[in-house]
Amino acid sequence: MLTEEEIMERYRDLMFDFTFPETVDFRDLPSCQLAATHRSTLVAEHGWRLRELAEMLKQIATTPGSVANLAKCISKIETSLGEVSCWVEEQRVQQLMQGAEEDIANPEH
Repeated sequence: MLTEEEIMERYRDLMFDFTFPETVDFRDLPSCQLAATHRSTLVAEHGWRLRELAEMLKQIATTPGSVANLAKCISKIETSLGEVSCWVEEQRVQQLMQGAEEDIANPEH
């Protein structure tokens, strides 16, 4: 099992190495289901890795002196995971609005 420091080092490496793609692709836009494309897979895998790191931290045995620091580390990773979720939702809303604008511009479709 990894130590808190080793897990947080992996977190820092993961965040440093990750760049959001231009957008993501959706298999089903209204339900926010990502398509199995390279861009979407990159984002999904990043989220899975963050979730795994948070779960690893939650498995670490704590002492009264280490509880606060461990909670802070978990919160930091969960905040990053929340940012990924928000970014995906922003992409979905943008694409929904773009689709609506196209429908208005081309009502024959």
